Amino acid sequence: MISQAQIKKYASLKQKKYRKELGLFVVEGLKSVEELLVSNLKIEIILGAASEIAQLPGHIASVEPVDVKTLSRISSFKTPSSILAIVEIPKQKKPDYHFKTIIIENIQDPGNLGTIIRTAHWFGFEQIVCSGDSVDLYNSKTIQSSMGAVFKLPVIYTDLGEFINKAKSIGVRVLGTFMEGKSIYEFPFMHNDMFVLGNEGQGISKAIEALVDDKITIPNFSIGLPTESLNIASATAVVCSAMAQ
Repeated sequence: MISQAQIKKYASLKQKKYRKELGLFVVEGLKSVEELLVSNLKIEIILGAASEIAQLPGHIASVEPVDVKTLSRISSFKTPSSILAIVEIPKQKKPDYHFKTIIIENIQDPGNLGTIIRTAHWFGFEQIVCSGDSVDLYNSKTIQSSMGAVFKLPVIYTDLGEFINKAKSIGVRVLGTFMEGKSIYEFPFMHNDMFVLGNEGQGISKAIEALVDDKITIPNFSIGLPTESLNIASATAVVCSAMAQ
């Protein structure tokens, strides 16, 4: 039976500082837990309703049935999932300068990051590189919105200036997404191109803008007055699709 001390410990993982201190994060929802089980991540324990636990493979050792009240205390969501897992944060991998990469600067919305991870995996990208001031990868909303892709695609936090300069030094072209630039539908993409996404409100900083080789944009085809810019996650999907042509 799970103790009150364990519940308190797992509930603290809603906060980044305790995730970092304890080296643990929470995965919520049956779909995400199922994806977790086929990954190489180390699971400390799975908690859930008996009906949900019954759907998991029988060889899992650390499984504990709990009530809704317990799940609510640990969950980050108003309506908690009926199953969740406590997982060890893996050691961060080193960036690979030959991988097909999306570079993200100062993204702040965890749902956006999770959706971008899911999109990147769908389109065959091999890693995501984030600036250190970007939202935490192990935020529950990031994990949930990635729909399991976070367990399959390396996400690395590092100094973007250093990463971009090193990538360019070996002949990789680094593109930046801007409101003005060359249309993605006319741009001659190459197989090893990387592209940068900026903060949801401010876009790409001047420091990173100075490092990109070319500016690309998604043209606006609206009739009449222009609409607001695309959500960053939607824009990512459009650029990834264009690069996959």
